[in-house]
Amino acid sequence: MAVTEKATTLLALAQRQLDRVVSPSTRRESWDRAVDFSARRPALFMFLTLLTLLTAPPILLFTTFVSSTILLALGAAVVFTLFWTGVALFFLVPALFIAVGFAMFFWAWAVASFIVARWLAGRMGFEVFGSGSGSGLGSGLVVKTNWERTKGEAWKREFERYKKEGGEGGGKNGL
Repeated sequence: MAVTEKATTLLALAQRQLDRVVSPSTRRESWDRAVDFSARRPALFMFLTLLTLLTAPPILLFTTFVSSTILLALGAAVVFTLFWTGVALFFLVPALFIAVGFAMFFWAWAVASFIVARWLAGRMGFEVFGSGSGSGLGSGLVVKTNWERTKGEAWKREFERYKKEGGEGGGKNGL
């Protein structure tokens, strides 16, 4: 009894799926035309029916073979690609570790060289000031020699003297 119920349920499911693909009215029209054709030309109808029945299995087998071959080729291509990608990673990872090591070494060397150069510049009489944290033009460390310091101080003295004498914005350049 349970087998009969399952068969009935399966048949109803197949009928619903077929109704979704081809409407019952369209199926009925096709069936009526086939019956009419078989009544009008029975020999041709039998030939076409036998031709369809005998050629369908080889065509289906060929289609299955082609699709299986394509799937196998795609699977083999994926496995091949993954294998050689894994092999390439055995070379890439150590190369990256070496490159990172060199980058860290050169960075530490540059920072140490900068610190030593700044210390030597201070010991040789250069004035080094500024934090280097600005992002605009002219930000960063500024190094001045003693001569540049005295020259800058001379310019400041001249500017102060100019301002004291009343030279505020009345000149021909607008100074």
